[in-house]
Amino acid sequence: MQQFIDYAKIKAEDFEVADLCSFQTGDIRKIVSQEDFSNNLFDVIILGAIGPVLGDYFETLSKLSPLLKEDGLIIIDDGYIPENSDYTHPQAFQKSRIIEDIRRAGMLLAEEVLFPNEGQSSGNNSAQLNYQKEFGNLVKRCKELIAEHPGKAHLFQDYIDRQKTEYESFKKDITCCTFAIKKSCLKRQL
Repeated sequence: MQQFIDYAKIKAEDFEVADLCSFQTGDIRKIVSQEDFSNNLFDVIILGAIGPVLGDYFETLSKLSPLLKEDGLIIIDDGYIPENSDYTHPQAFQKSRIIEDIRRAGMLLAEEVLFPNEGQSSGNNSAQLNYQKEFGNLVKRCKELIAEHPGKAHLFQDYIDRQKTEYESFKKDITCCTFAIKKSCLKRQL
């Protein structure tokens, strides 16, 4: 939604990185397939909590890899289903499947940062406090947008409801993580 992009632009100005960032609204599936990025390779591509948006992770990484500079990174901020879990979700996979998709796409997992859920021992509850704070901020911002755009209230409320359901999954069924993925010198394998 344009309102979220407008807010991101303000934050980019606040952090003095606006000249390094570009923001665009639209469907990434259409943008990636329709625009010519051949002269505009990216240092970093961030997929923030959107899942494997261009198919599974193999398809997503295979489509994004050509848009990345040789030393660039794809950052995936998402989660996976623990190997011993019976939980299923149409866009969540077990870690072993994601690692295999990364390898098949000719890429390497450079780094992984885990954010333990309530069922995992983390030594402290900072991850849960962070989730609660983030969700509280999301609700606050959506309410501000509802006040500014009452005709779109149902869209913002639906977004809050979906995020709450997702948040509950993160608390018990999904291991939240951030993957830093880089190109491999090995060729893609089908």
